[in-house]
Amino acid sequence: MKTTVQTPSTTSKSTTINPYLNNDHDYIYSDLFDSQFGHKYNSDFLTDDFEKNMSYYYDIVLVFKQIYDVAVFVNVFVNLPHLYFLTRKELRTNLVYIIMIGICVSDLIHSAGRIAQLSMTWHIFYKKPLCMSVFPYFHVITDIIAKCMQIMSRRCAGFLALFIAAFRAFSVTFPMSNAVNFLMKPESGLLIVIVVMAVCTGWSSMYYFSTIIEKITE
Repeated sequence: MKTTVQTPSTTSKSTTINPYLNNDHDYIYSDLFDSQFGHKYNSDFLTDDFEKNMSYYYDIVLVFKQIYDVAVFVNVFVNLPHLYFLTRKELRTNLVYIIMIGICVSDLIHSAGRIAQLSMTWHIFYKKPLCMSVFPYFHVITDIIAKCMQIMSRRCAGFLALFIAAFRAFSVTFPMSNAVNFLMKPESGLLIVIVVMAVCTGWSSMYYFSTIIEKITE
């Protein structure tokens, strides 16, 4: 559908080939003759209402954050029974279950990191500061380490889950492969979990070393 806007003779019409006015960057759907502000302050962008509805979007984000925090505690109670059953002798000798143990541990590390962050905001370890943007040193360090734990555990769980899917597809396609027989050993599964966790830990530690802590003196 071709859409054009009538403009004064000094300005050429917009077309679908050239959807912008010559002397402005407003979309062609904006009102050029707005009586209050004019076209320069009435752009029909997709996000033009973000500023005036910022409080509404903030409330939505806050609700999602609260759901996320509740899910962190649920994650602990869900993964602890899983970890208990996966570590039984009958299961911990299988490659897939060993990888699943690594995923459970990663999820528990993620929950521990987020709970540590939340505990710093409950003011049970120190009194509430007068300035809301200034925190004690141990609060900042705890927050940074907890954030690194969450980044590392999410990556680790994702890579381990991807490995399980890839291994199952490979074992079905090549059931008699020597590589499949080698990976089926419990030692191979343990080595894979350790290597993935080590790589993700080193990768995620960049967040810690890239953080700058400024000391504020009274």
